[in-house]
Amino acid sequence: MFFDKFEYYLQTIVIQLLNCLWRINRAMKDDRREGLLQLMFVFVAVFFLMIYSGFATTIHLRTQLSRHITGLVLLLFIIIFSQDREIHHVNWRKAISVPMIFTGIAILIVSFIHPVGSGCRVFAVMLIVFFPALALVWNNRGDYNRLFDCIAYAVSWVGIAYLVLCICLILRGEINSLYDAELLRFKGTLSHSGNLSQVYTSVFCSGMYLFIQHFGRLKAVIYAAAVYGIGAGMLMLGQGRSCILACVASLISSVIFFIKYVDKGDIKETAAKLTAAAVISFVVAAGVSNIPVWFAPENTVSDLIPAGVEVVQVAEAADGLAESVEGRFSVEGQDLNSYSSGRIDLWLLVMRNLNMLGHDVEQQSIHDLTQNDWLIYAHNVFLEMSYRCGIPVGFLFLVLEYIACCMAVRYLFRNVRRETCLIFPIMFVIIYFTQSMLDCAGMPFILESGLYYYLCLIPMMDKRI
Repeated sequence: MFFDKFEYYLQTIVIQLLNCLWRINRAMKDDRREGLLQLMFVFVAVFFLMIYSGFATTIHLRTQLSRHITGLVLLLFIIIFSQDREIHHVNWRKAISVPMIFTGIAILIVSFIHPVGSGCRVFAVMLIVFFPALALVWNNRGDYNRLFDCIAYAVSWVGIAYLVLCICLILRGEINSLYDAELLRFKGTLSHSGNLSQVYTSVFCSGMYLFIQHFGRLKAVIYAAAVYGIGAGMLMLGQGRSCILACVASLISSVIFFIKYVDKGDIKETAAKLTAAAVISFVVAAGVSNIPVWFAPENTVSDLIPAGVEVVQVAEAADGLAESVEGRFSVEGQDLNSYSSGRIDLWLLVMRNLNMLGHDVEQQSIHDLTQNDWLIYAHNVFLEMSYRCGIPVGFLFLVLEYIACCMAVRYLFRNVRRETCLIFPIMFVIIYFTQSMLDCAGMPFILESGLYYYLCLIPMMDKRI
């Protein structure tokens, strides 16, 4: 009863604000509004590229506070351009809405007791107001395929444009600057090769989504296969283990979903589309993963290699790409802690320091515990938020993600309405689950997968889906 009343009053407040915006916005033509919505998601994808690169420092977006304030503005415009009608109350699925909103409230309360980290209060406001507002808009619309189409096309366009940028830089002879100086893995203009993997994990899954959602259209299938191939090729270059594992799991779920729910039509036509898609994606992936060989065969990464170490030709490095990727997953000569890059010891250290109200991270951050410049986060969302805001907040994060995973499994095996667009939340919940276990994806404008995870909760809040 309490949650029913709380949800009703919260929705009433948000609906009043949304309908005030609608009175201003309603004169705009639908096609212009939809075009601006698509543009906002392109801005979001570009914004994450800026976050992942050194350019973020130049434009003062280095702190989580500045990033999340910028993200808040982007979300506001997405809400405005998403709304195409007056908003009414919606019967939410409380298993999703309650932990999400009360996580925000708990973070906000603790933040007034002690500092919990840059950007956390803005994140709390997103959870309490902005994501529920966006959910109300799209729950009233009901065309979730449009929401996921906007995200997938924006991600794919930006991914293709960034690939072209990398090729242009290689042609200008700047290939050495595109490699990670410590790991000798391709990173593009981003600050780390892992960031490249993050970007193209989203591109990979966007390609799979577009393939399934628009399987009836040959041109869309060809485009989706090319996008999928670009994502796979760049993942091979970035070699992010958690990203590759997440994409493999997403691919398996996509195959199951395709078999169960996609209308195949004529068998010969379906076979032709699948064959064409397989060939295109394989050729594109092979080509993209060998870009250093094709466009800069004479260059070396010699300036990245310490003195006395044999210089590696780019062509030789690329020829051994499969072996290097395999090596990233090899457990030979490693215990569990070294294979996880020190995460096990870090997690144990953080767990020993957890309490019910969290820590003043300005006085005692995880970096202060570890005395390690790399280990500045817990590399686990539940431990990170428990350390900052207390065990109850970490538990709420865990509950929300558990319910989201259950909903994703339900969409995969019991999609009664046969909504093909639901493959999007399935894949991005898988990606976020992987990142939340191994990285710092708690807040939506740290990693791209974090934002798309929270957007995937929108249809999950709708009891009709």
